[in-house]
Amino acid sequence: MLTSILFGSNCDGQKSLRNFIIQKPTKNAVAINRSGDAIIAGLLPTHSSYSEQEDKCNDVEDQGFHLIIAMIFAITQVNNNPKLLPGVTLGYDIRDTCSNKKHTAREALKILLHLLPFDKGTYGDYYCEITDVKKPNDGPRRESVPFIGLIGTTTYESTVATANVLGNFGIDQISPSALAISERDDQPTNLYSTQPSFRYHLTAIFELIKYFDMTRIGLITIEPPETNYRLDILRTMLQEADRCIAVEYTITGNRMAQTMTQVVQNLKLNSEIQVLVLVGPFEQGISFMQEVDKQNLTGRTWIGAGEWVTSPNLYAIRKEVIGGLFAVTTQTADFKQFQDYLQGYIEGEISDDHLQQLWKELYGCTPGEEDCTISLGGYEPVEGKNSTCKVYQVDYNKDAIYVIDAVYAMANALHQTLGCTSEVCNPIAIYNYTIYKSLLNKVEFDNLIGQPVEFYQNNGVRYIQIDNLQNINNCLRF
Repeated sequence: MLTSILFGSNCDGQKSLRNFIIQKPTKNAVAINRSGDAIIAGLLPTHSSYSEQEDKCNDVEDQGFHLIIAMIFAITQVNNNPKLLPGVTLGYDIRDTCSNKKHTAREALKILLHLLPFDKGTYGDYYCEITDVKKPNDGPRRESVPFIGLIGTTTYESTVATANVLGNFGIDQISPSALAISERDDQPTNLYSTQPSFRYHLTAIFELIKYFDMTRIGLITIEPPETNYRLDILRTMLQEADRCIAVEYTITGNRMAQTMTQVVQNLKLNSEIQVLVLVGPFEQGISFMQEVDKQNLTGRTWIGAGEWVTSPNLYAIRKEVIGGLFAVTTQTADFKQFQDYLQGYIEGEISDDHLQQLWKELYGCTPGEEDCTISLGGYEPVEGKNSTCKVYQVDYNKDAIYVIDAVYAMANALHQTLGCTSEVCNPIAIYNYTIYKSLLNKVEFDNLIGQPVEFYQNNGVRYIQIDNLQNINNCLRF
């Protein structure tokens, strides 16, 4: 039913799809859009959980919130650049995934219905077109601006599922996550990532273990249903190198909290396992380490990978538990320009209606209000037992560059598609998806912090880095 509605040769039947998808808005879910000559959509998490029964998104996801801010920032920068797309303005349609696969799928369909107005005429060349019955010789006219791509999501299954749907409409997708790209043969051809495949993170873990001659290793993977870290790749490398995997746990399903408690209890009973590898998402990885802290599991060497190792909440865990952590991540850098943008907004020097809306929806206040304690540009206490340290909230910005790079990749491909010079672009009406697709596939540029970016054969040009968490002046810092 859904397939026949979506992929019919004309726009008939779209009304029933609209009635199916466009229901009462999900409670708390963020959705913002701004018009432009060409549109980039976003599917990013500003909440870390979703209740299907209540149709409600819960628990603000600070990391994901920063990704949305990064997307708004990047599009604003492109529009303010007189030489990149002169005379052409980018708009956006950004929606909250609420870190849930079903909700993500529904929001993806809403984006399609919003940006490809099927109900206005026959669908062709990735536009809806109308022929004026009074002037048939004029031919069809376009009723929508080009939808040049989508940025998101941050989990593997949701990313691939979304890309498969968008691919039927000639829409490319760039994920800011290392989990988006796999080595599977059925990888969607319209899917890219601004990070190299997570396989490279696993290879770095293996090289680290080999370099320090570690053995009797415990492997712990936290995998929500939509996540696949491909730990089988690391397992194979360790086995082929005759490294002893003493124990292995996969934490998944609906009873993660109880499983985490049991796994930590088991690890406490086995003191011979000195090296523990933890791979997991942002929220769940931190939850596991908080359980480790709670049960006072100390004296182990931790190697971490996945989004959790970039969380500032690490600093709230006691140094006796997590000190010495080896965190394996994709290379990043402090991005002062983005930090200044946030700080300028917080201090009232930059005005942005959408940031005001986002802040109000997520935190119930805006930085200009006297009682608003949320301040992403300054130091704030870390919540956590026995923590005397403070965390710089812009630590949440570490992954922002991957979203910004995705926006600039699309903008650079559009620049070439429209034959832009530094002074003028050809009219947006000449936009051709086939040309745009070929140019995006081989786009190359230096990003705003001087790093090379390219998508040739979908290999992100970045290095994998290993950071070591140490106690400095009685505070944990990488």
